[in-house]
Amino acid sequence: MSTMVARNRTGRMATRRSALEWRELIEAYQCSGEHRDAFCARHEVSVSSLSWWQWRLRQDRKTASGSDASISAPLFVEVEPDSTVNDQPSASTSWDVELDLGGGMTLRLRRPQC
Repeated sequence: MSTMVARNRTGRMATRRSALEWRELIEAYQCSGEHRDAFCARHEVSVSSLSWWQWRLRQDRKTASGSDASISAPLFVEVEPDSTVNDQPSASTSWDVELDLGGGMTLRLRRPQC
């Protein structure tokens, strides 16, 4: 990583990072599980700079992909049944759930008849 060092407003040495370095730093933050303030202190980064670069890189990805869909959660995630749940059928073995998610999207869940 090639970084430039300059003096900030307080006269302390400040590190200038490239967009790639910010992307790597933000990925490290997201994987760290640390509180943002603690992560920023450990990496000598201001919270506002980290937040701004998160926003900036998100905007860059939106522009590159044409939408925010490519950086959001997966469209489908398979959920395995919990083996610890009692599999004895109840009095009612079928259920229907409809959840209006807004924006014309509805989530429908149906349990097949046994």
